[in-house]
Amino acid sequence: MTNAISDAAVALSLMRQALSLLDGPEHAKAAALLRAAIEELSRPRPTIPPREGKDPTIS
Repeated sequence: MTNAISDAAVALSLMRQALSLLDGPEHAKAAALLRAAIEELSRPRPTIPPREGKDPTIS
């Protein structure tokens, strides 16, 4: 689970960095799509409780 979180954090960071490079009108559509993806990834996700009898630290 922690690998997925760290992978998502890295992806989000790279997407934000890419967005900062898309500043001209010719990049407006790409910037809008990237911004939407960043917003979607930035939303808090509900946590799924562990099944009964399962160790929550093991995924």
